[in-house]
Amino acid sequence: MIMRSLKHDLFSTEMARTAEEVAKRAGLTKADVDRYAAQSYERTGAAQSQQWNRHAHHPDENGYLRGVVVLDTIDRAGNHIVLARDEGWKPGMTFERIHKMPPFPSFTYFNAATASQVSDGAGALVLMERSYADSLGIPYDTIVAGHTAATCDPRLMGRAPVPAVERYLERTGTKLSNFDLFYVNEAFAAQVTGVIKELGLPIEITNPNGGAVAIGHPITATGACISVDTIHELRRRQEKRALATACIGGGQAVVIEYQRVK
Repeated sequence: MIMRSLKHDLFSTEMARTAEEVAKRAGLTKADVDRYAAQSYERTGAAQSQQWNRHAHHPDENGYLRGVVVLDTIDRAGNHIVLARDEGWKPGMTFERIHKMPPFPSFTYFNAATASQVSDGAGALVLMERSYADSLGIPYDTIVAGHTAATCDPRLMGRAPVPAVERYLERTGTKLSNFDLFYVNEAFAAQVTGVIKELGLPIEITNPNGGAVAIGHPITATGACISVDTIHELRRRQEKRALATACIGGGQAVVIEYQRVK
């Protein structure tokens, strides 16, 4: 089922091929894509290194990746298991190492280090009307300030966040400079790098703790995981507004604005 979900049979293509087309459209070189992949690994490793006490169930004082919940359980064989961080990250994935990796046959940008692995994962949020939360006295500090969706040619599937963000900015009368943080799903380094270049997103505040290229892509859970990361990173930075966006198979994309209100 997972492998079927990575294909676009109606358009005789597949996810990896669409990412290639996005990169070509944006005029990227292999070095551009490899450099972004290395950055994803570097930022993920840096953020995880700040989780110095996550495994001990103590509060994470510096707030890095606070949205990652510790799983402390017993498996079917009776073994004690503690999962405290995303396990897909690998050390030593430098630009030099990634750039030496040849692309897969018939591809330009696609190799084992520039494509997200398919990972197990889960994400959860509690979403309700603000007035209802107020009536129950439920504390919160972040709201969904707006959202929209857009589509593109399915053969350019990973590019869909571009028209989605552009539509959102037009509808709300906002500019990229009005936002403090951006999250774009990293299905492939080629795809996300193309989106960042086309939109002109400031790289220093886009996916600041890495993404799926380094930690893996839990298909169908990614939207929730990105949202949780976005909300907690806004809190850690004490910033106000963030845009989170993700491409979806078939040439779709959604974008959500999260705002801290307290």
